[in-house]
Amino acid sequence: MRIGIVSDTHGDQRAIKQVVAQAGPVDLWLHAGDHVRDARFLGELTGLPVHMAAGNCDPRDAGLPDQFLTCEGHRLMLTHGH
Repeated sequence: MRIGIVSDTHGDQRAIKQVVAQAGPVDLWLHAGDHVRDARFLGELTGLPVHMAAGNCDPRDAGLPDQFLTCEGHRLMLTHGH
């Protein structure tokens, strides 16, 4: 499984498009915050699942705590780190 990881996109949809173009084929994306709407844009752009965690610039009520995921038997923690 190939996982694409981004964070701190801060509304820069052009940069998100560049990352997607350069990443090659991935199976899912992780977006580690700043900004939640960018993670949604990433999912719409790629048609792939996007797991997201809120960053320090996201609203506190975004309802996106740190996430624990299991991918191919590996346990991952997705957090922004603040």
